[in-house]
Amino acid sequence: MTGAGDGFRSGLGRDAGAGVRVIGAGIAAHLTVGVADDLGDLGFVSAGAAVDVIGDRLWDLDRSWVDELLARHPRLEFKRHMIAALTEEATNIPGGRVKWMNTTAGFRQLIRMAPFAE
Repeated sequence: MTGAGDGFRSGLGRDAGAGVRVIGAGIAAHLTVGVADDLGDLGFVSAGAAVDVIGDRLWDLDRSWVDELLARHPRLEFKRHMIAALTEEATNIPGGRVKWMNTTAGFRQLIRMAPFAE
């Protein structure tokens, strides 16, 4: 990790390598169904991505905070870009998890229905 991650990594304490490995595992596992059920080491990444991508548990967040966040960081057609990226990945990796998510779990439809104006 370099750049913006340096400050975060330095906050991990003496064993920054272990912290970085946990973060890497969280990122790697974030597409695994059910990981967000436990917000421990791995689940927080999946839960955060689910809020951002499909609006899952958005209702648990303070609405004024969400409105302020979206005003500061507009989504800029996020849904369209995310669907295009997932479609491309599924095409390039036909046996991958994203292909299953798109075809079996209806992930692109969930993104389209996310409660964000774009």
